[in-house]
Amino acid sequence: MRKEDLKSLIVDELANCGFSTSGDVQLIGPLHERPYGMIYQLKIANAPFPFAVKVCRYPTRDEPNIKFSKRQYADLERFYNVLKNDPVHRVSQPICLLEDHAVVVMEWAVGRSAVEYLLDWHCSGKCIEDKIRKAALLLKQLHEKCFQSLDYPTVECQLEKIDQLLKSGKNQKNYLYRFNEQLKLLAPEVRKTKIPFVYIHGDYQPSNIIFSKDKVYAIDVTYSRVEAANIDVVTLLNTLSRIFLLPKGFRLLPIKNRIFNAFYKEYYGDNYKQSLFVLTWMMLQDQLRFYLENAGSNSRSLKNFYFDISQRRLMTGLLKELNSNVGTN
Repeated sequence: MRKEDLKSLIVDELANCGFSTSGDVQLIGPLHERPYGMIYQLKIANAPFPFAVKVCRYPTRDEPNIKFSKRQYADLERFYNVLKNDPVHRVSQPICLLEDHAVVVMEWAVGRSAVEYLLDWHCSGKCIEDKIRKAALLLKQLHEKCFQSLDYPTVECQLEKIDQLLKSGKNQKNYLYRFNEQLKLLAPEVRKTKIPFVYIHGDYQPSNIIFSKDKVYAIDVTYSRVEAANIDVVTLLNTLSRIFLLPKGFRLLPIKNRIFNAFYKEYYGDNYKQSLFVLTWMMLQDQLRFYLENAGSNSRSLKNFYFDISQRRLMTGLLKELNSNVGTN
């Protein structure tokens, strides 16, 4: 579909929804292109906020993915409705679904992402702690209001995925097998603990957390589903650990534990240490999977060398934490 045609369709639908569409109209983008679609920003002079426009496509062919767009809109509505009376914690407001064209229109959350604060040299450690606490409270609200059940973690499929990646032959480093052996050794203990299953965000990383004046937004619920609540926690904390190992993130390494403890206390409460064994096991499993999926095979480049030693450092630290937390669950 031509960009001008897309703009006309959306403007007409917004008028039907009661929005003022007079004045200058700009459709900017695509700003992001992903396997499942493209993201545009629509600005209308007299509208109360800019709009995010997601055009859902099939990853293997250039056709509208109507089923996926309907699911996206339903997920967005679910999260928005459970938080709509919360003055601080927000999800972008769903505006309309152009079903025949697989187009989802929603509020564009105006503000700065958590990753922008993390990489900003002018943002102090205290400022970062405050942002992470707010991110923890937002996630806690989402999970509590989308709770489904208490159940035992499904570790088998996670371990099977690691085995498949190791058998692929891409990485044959001995220490990777040792990490996997430790995961398998401690898996029976993990299976003993019931944990909350909720509608998870599915991609709760710093780039999807927006701070806007006195509000905090979670955006991009593309991968929402019913899963262990810890998966969102793992995504955020492991992504933070990787950011801390970037040159712009080095300054935060000395206060990493302080930042993580700030998250734990806001999300789990004062007795957070009881939750750390299962969480750390899941973090190590996720970090090992990330390494196996992203490491260069036999390349000796400086980039791959640094990736290797930095990710190994993360996994070694997680294994040490995991062993120290045995018996606390």
